[in-house]
Amino acid sequence: MLDEQVKTQIRLEIEMIERLFAAYQPLFELVATETPSLVESTASASVLHSFYNGLEKVFQIINKRVDAQPLAADRWHQALLEQMMAATPERPALLSSETGVMLKDYVAFRHFYRHSYSMLIEWKLVSTLVIPLPSVWSQVRAELEAFINEGGNG
Repeated sequence: MLDEQVKTQIRLEIEMIERLFAAYQPLFELVATETPSLVESTASASVLHSFYNGLEKVFQIINKRVDAQPLAADRWHQALLEQMMAATPERPALLSSETGVMLKDYVAFRHFYRHSYSMLIEWKLVSTLVIPLPSVWSQVRAELEAFINEGGNG
């Protein structure tokens, strides 16, 4: 069962991701129709990184406050995502398998972004993640809201 503090923390992260999307809406519109400059491509990569970090904060809240499961030191980012796709005795699955599979590309990009020089990140890779990002977020947000409103009640 989710207590109100956990629900509040998750809602705060949802709001921060919404603010991210609002702040970069002009960039999303631009890259959907034009090949971006290096600066625009780099900004898009940064948005992808921020997006997944926001989701990961939600996952960490649930891991720490609900599941209370330690994560292995290696590959913990992937393990945390997989954990959110599974139901536990304390909660239903946070994410559907379909959504979890979609997000695997974002967690992989998160790792790549953190260990690359931004000027070397190719638009071809970024575009496959940033162009569908609004619809990905819509699906993830719906599942987070359902978890808070229905799945977290017992």
